[in-house]
Amino acid sequence: MAWLAAAQGLCKSAMGIAIALWFVRGVSGKTGPVRVTRAVKRHMGLTDDQSQRGIRALEAAGLLRICKGGRGRCSVVEILSRNGASDAEKAAN
Repeated sequence: MAWLAAAQGLCKSAMGIAIALWFVRGVSGKTGPVRVTRAVKRHMGLTDDQSQRGIRALEAAGLLRICKGGRGRCSVVEILSRNGASDAEKAAN
């Protein structure tokens, strides 16, 4: 909940993409990187620009890390804990 509370303090787009990321992660049941597809963005009512704005805001806040992406590609992001560690890094320690 602290992660979502931190995302809520950012912009509206950040909260929308944060909920979408946790939804995809919960449905897939996987840990690690999450693909932000156009279908996920559409389901949350976000445009491509809004989702990128939200992803950049979440990254600046230290809540996620962009693994892949770029012009015309789906972003692949890794959700970080509040202290900046990913699930894989936490499991290794």
